Amino acid sequence: MRTLKNFAVLLSIVSVLIFLGSYLEWLPWPVDESSRRVADGTAALERTARRTLRESRIRDDIRVSPAETVDEVSGRTVPPPAAPPPSGAETIELPAGYSLGDHRGPMQRALRASSSESELAPNPYWLEIQPVTATGALLRQAADFDRDFTFAVLRVSPGTDTQVLNRSLLPLNGEIVGNSGAYVRVRVPAEQRRLEAIAELPGVLGIGAVPPELKVGEAFVEEVLSLPAGQAMPVFISLMAPDPMGEWGETLTELGAVVGAYDGDLHSYTANMPAAALARLLSADFVLSVEPVPVVRSNHATAVPVMGVDSLRSYHAAREDFSGITGSGIVVGVLDTGLNLSHMDIAHGRESVCGENFVMDENWDLWLDLYGHGTHVFGTIAGAGRT
Repeated sequence: MRTLKNFAVLLSIVSVLIFLGSYLEWLPWPVDESSRRVADGTAALERTARRTLRESRIRDDIRVSPAETVDEVSGRTVPPPAAPPPSGAETIELPAGYSLGDHRGPMQRALRASSSESELAPNPYWLEIQPVTATGALLRQAADFDRDFTFAVLRVSPGTDTQVLNRSLLPLNGEIVGNSGAYVRVRVPAEQRRLEAIAELPGVLGIGAVPPELKVGEAFVEEVLSLPAGQAMPVFISLMAPDPMGEWGETLTELGAVVGAYDGDLHSYTANMPAAALARLLSADFVLSVEPVPVVRSNHATAVPVMGVDSLRSYHAAREDFSGITGSGIVVGVLDTGLNLSHMDIAHGRESVCGENFVMDENWDLWLDLYGHGTHVFGTIAGAGRT
């Protein structure tokens, strides 16, 4: 009998401890905001690194043409959208109060009347006017990769027709592969005589190779060098030229990066980059820039005023409600990553929220928002404004 009483006492103690543990875990303990933001940013980068690693395993089976995209999950090529039906094939019925505008063609551009060559800023230090001094770095770039071509940047004078310039480049085995304002990216031959001829073409103000230090931010370099041994950082690697057949992606792999998805519009790859690979990537002539994958943090405190919403309605902290145009009575729907009903901006002052799960084979809680984006978007539309 005494043994049974001792067992009962022990069982009661264990039950009390379990209850206390559950209660303490439930309590809203204060969280250091800076620590939470750092943890959120680290988790976001880890998700990007895992996704890039997954994409790298399916890249060998993917060859993307400029008009095609690739499904991120399956890795399969998605055909381009079908051409729109011919004009008059269908009638578009617009809601009451809406109308269609007329397309008047592309916007015409012209130089300012005051523009002149005398007002042009001098070339940056890495762009040379004299072709003899400019070609040395370009020839070294080609030799580093044992190729008969390399990539250069030309600065062109205002008003230069790049199509005409490209036609002048083709007989010299050159070709414009991209442009940005007064600069054009060019694939050029690794031949002294032809490089000098390209530098002397009409409209060309300078020719040169982008130095490694201009391909990356100084603060980012310090961050990379502080990485623990063996750790990689998610980055965007932008290219000098398009890579529809994956040629440059394979070279990036050889240089030490774990290459993920290719963006045909931006001519860039996502990649996981160890610190040891940074110098090799920056020295590659086909690499335009290496940038960290940013961690985007949603912030209604600045976004709402910037959009001018404060001029339409006012929030009273004491009453915890809005006045002015509140959107009351309007039914809205959000199709996104989910919705966190426990967020006080969502749970406060609301009679009901209806939801449906459209993700196949997803069996967890409907009101679970793993990424927070759906909750943020819903908060933009109908948040209570408490936080």
